[in-house]
Amino acid sequence: LIRDSDIAGGKPFIVRDAIVKNLSEAGFSPVTDSDIGKVKSQSLIDAVQNMHWKSVRQQSPSDIKLIIIGDVSIAGFNSAYGLTTCNVNGIVKAVTTENGTTMVAKSFQGIKGVGTSKAQAADGAFKNAAVEIADPLISDLLYLYDTNSSQ
Repeated sequence: LIRDSDIAGGKPFIVRDAIVKNLSEAGFSPVTDSDIGKVKSQSLIDAVQNMHWKSVRQQSPSDIKLIIIGDVSIAGFNSAYGLTTCNVNGIVKAVTTENGTTMVAKSFQGIKGVGTSKAQAADGAFKNAAVEIADPLISDLLYLYDTNSSQ
């Protein structure tokens, strides 16, 4: 579940989609906000951020053990010579539904994208952020699962 913060153009779901793709390829069974509905996912994000774990457990499908939540925001745009540059910042973390323990957290800052419009530049920045964050996040989750299952 990735919350969009102050999005002025662009498609921040690009980051979510990259994480979902990598989770699926790694053998996880991701459920997205589109699977559970926008209103319910927003309520779930709010419960996670407010650390209301009983509410999180009640709102989540029973087989969900981790929630990957994040904030992605556009830090700014610059234009010169007919091109626009966009910078995005964000954090993505995996928390347990049981008690909110953060299993993995990855942040990014100043990831750039370039385009001929603000929307194009923002999309480029979101794509670059997805590349920056998805693989390390999934690698760390797999490492934790391997370590915990071997103990």
